[in-house]
Amino acid sequence: MPLGRETVLRYASLYGQRVVGKQDQVDEAELRTWFVQHRFLDRHHFLKLGRWKSPRPIRWYEQNDADTVEVITRAAIASTDERRKMDLLRQLRGVDYRVASTILHFADPDRYMILDVRAKWSLGWDDRRDSVELWIDYTHHVCALARLLNIPLRTLDMALWEFSKQNQPRSKTNQPPPRDQDALPDELARLRAE
Repeated sequence: MPLGRETVLRYASLYGQRVVGKQDQVDEAELRTWFVQHRFLDRHHFLKLGRWKSPRPIRWYEQNDADTVEVITRAAIASTDERRKMDLLRQLRGVDYRVASTILHFADPDRYMILDVRAKWSLGWDDRRDSVELWIDYTHHVCALARLLNIPLRTLDMALWEFSKQNQPRSKTNQPPPRDQDALPDELARLRAE
């Protein structure tokens, strides 16, 4: 994806137009409001977040009782150790790296990016298998990129998702995204090299 600020803002705007008035937008707003007042998920909000990120494993999410959800999410969010955060959240039934990253993003949206297959594709990271190491590297990379572009992480996330939605081939082959390397500022080229 060409990662200039204007391009990112344009794709984020297109994403916003796609979800305006839809349940995803309503759920996202509710989850953000919840985390302003709480440093954990209750079962209701855990299920809502799971459905928002990845609805297929809902039957697995539902196997988590309220106490377990609260205790684990509270401990993970409070932890200062990145690996421990992921390890704790992945103890919840149905929670993989992507859902765990989503919990952490909603809990701290200025610090954590949602690990998403579409966003990974847009950045050319789709050949890397999900792991704690990938999540840590990915988070550092996108946080630096968002700072460089002077945009919120969620704005970058929406742009990357929308770019993939519009440009990623439907086939299962991992074809790289179209890139315009000349459009990248020198700082972004250095970030990609890291």
